[in-house]
Amino acid sequence: DSSLPYVIEKTDHAGPSKARNIGWRRATSEWIQFLDADDLLHPEKIKTQLETTQIVPRETAVVYSDWQRLGLVDGHWQPVGEIISPLIGDDPIMDILKAENTALVGSYLIRRTWLKKVSGFDERHCLIEDIDLLLRIAMEGGRFHRLESGRPLFFYRQRRGESLSQRDSREF
Repeated sequence: DSSLPYVIEKTDHAGPSKARNIGWRRATSEWIQFLDADDLLHPEKIKTQLETTQIVPRETAVVYSDWQRLGLVDGHWQPVGEIISPLIGDDPIMDILKAENTALVGSYLIRRTWLKKVSGFDERHCLIEDIDLLLRIAMEGGRFHRLESGRPLFFYRQRRGESLSQRDSREF
């Protein structure tokens, strides 16, 4: 049945950038949600952000929201630490470069036309590929809209010593 979702299997382990590019290029919707296998979305995230896409200016490339880390506490994954509230304003390049201001890939919806405009993720990058993408969008004039959600809509599972960013801090 063509109305059912389908799975794209990729087994050559070419990194997150290539996998994400394959996904968005096969997608047909105007707005794209990326989600890594171990991360979670609030049940209302996509609906809430999609409602916002109806009222943002056409040059808006990214709609993003608050997010929070998940940590293993007594054998159970729970929200830990502060809620991260990125703010990308009138100087998006400088705002994106601030380490404490990170909008992780799962925390936003991105307009497909902007992915096309910047040729998607740079497949040479296996780390901070999402930051590179946001910077290229900002340099092309893409605008960013923060949705005030009052709660985190994306949850990043923080695995001690297992994530790419934690295994090699110098490369990261």
